[in-house]
Amino acid sequence: MRRFTRFAFVGTIVIVFLPMFLGMTGSATAQKPEVINIFVLGDMSGPYASVMAPTQVALDDCAAYINNELGGVDGVPIKVTNFDTAGKMDVGLTAYAQAREIKPKPLVGFGYISSLNAALREKLIRDEIVFIATTAPDAIYPHGFTFGWFPLYPDWYGVFVDWLAKKEPGAKLAILTWDTAFGRGVMTRECEEYTKRKGIQLVAQEVFAINAVGVETHLRKIKSLGAKWIYSNTASGGAQLILKNAYEMGYPIKLAGAEHMGDYSLSRMAGDKLVNGTISSWYQTSFEDVDDPGMRIANRYFVKKGYLEKYKTHSYPIMWTALGTAYEAIKRAVAKVGWENLDGKAVKVAMTTLRDFKPFGGLSYITYTEDRRTPTKAYICEINNGKMVRVSDWMECPDLRAPEFKLK
Repeated sequence: MRRFTRFAFVGTIVIVFLPMFLGMTGSATAQKPEVINIFVLGDMSGPYASVMAPTQVALDDCAAYINNELGGVDGVPIKVTNFDTAGKMDVGLTAYAQAREIKPKPLVGFGYISSLNAALREKLIRDEIVFIATTAPDAIYPHGFTFGWFPLYPDWYGVFVDWLAKKEPGAKLAILTWDTAFGRGVMTRECEEYTKRKGIQLVAQEVFAINAVGVETHLRKIKSLGAKWIYSNTASGGAQLILKNAYEMGYPIKLAGAEHMGDYSLSRMAGDKLVNGTISSWYQTSFEDVDDPGMRIANRYFVKKGYLEKYKTHSYPIMWTALGTAYEAIKRAVAKVGWENLDGKAVKVAMTTLRDFKPFGGLSYITYTEDRRTPTKAYICEINNGKMVRVSDWMECPDLRAPEFKLK
């Protein structure tokens, strides 16, 4: 009788607790999604198309590397869906409305158009989707779910000013840029004050339409003020126009900007004669960095696919950097909260834990904090015969955010 009772008791324990045990051990598998969705709001047919052409192939290549060679996120593949906004606000808002309805719900999105990114900031908070975007200040701040691909535009301008102040103390500098949220991203009080503190003379700040066919009037004014250096927060099409008009005027300028202004596409569009000597600040490695582990992986795919020369722009390594960063944040979020609790909020928290993170072992140094939501390091290149030639080491970007964009 005792023996029967003991077996009955054990059997009862097994019957009661075995389903619970199996449920717990199976929950990780049961809660995994079929895919992790990421979307891109790009511009494949508008004013940024010349530098955006490589984005989709870069993301496809990077996702293939993650899924096929790294096993996805604990076996779950990443799927990237691209939307062409044509650089238009209404098209971009419609594309976002479609993107947020993708199933499973996207954890991360990427955005390339500054004005659109700013318009989406509150919607992303509402929808709890992490967004890695271009870095006009009002697209990133006040703090929400948006992070910058690269340094904040004022910070990126500031690192150039740091370099120029050492190279040519007291230099005269003018800003000539697009009349867009993107272009005006460097026309802030903080940029003006920082330039003055560094001993550089900012003699003019001029804007021109994104579809302008000439900037001669602006250049004549800048020339009359004695500026040798011009900083332009444009894409390569804007830079080409400035260089062409300055050459036609016989005005020997030194043009500078960030990598979206000066990269391989600028050399192809304007030619080495006009472009050589242009200064470009980069936040991730270029195709010349053949020994960088992350760039070596990206370049392996680029060469393997035999892409046309037009795909060789800064956007190819940027997308590897951005997707590699998102991949790391999602992995960290899963490790912390588990698949059953994985959502945009968990990914946002994970993003703020990145410190000098190198995607795929290289490419860049990505740091995000709860307060500062853009990378903080860059280096300076001089464009020479279509190559990005480094003329500085990695530099720390100054923090040129407006006071209202800093946490108290």
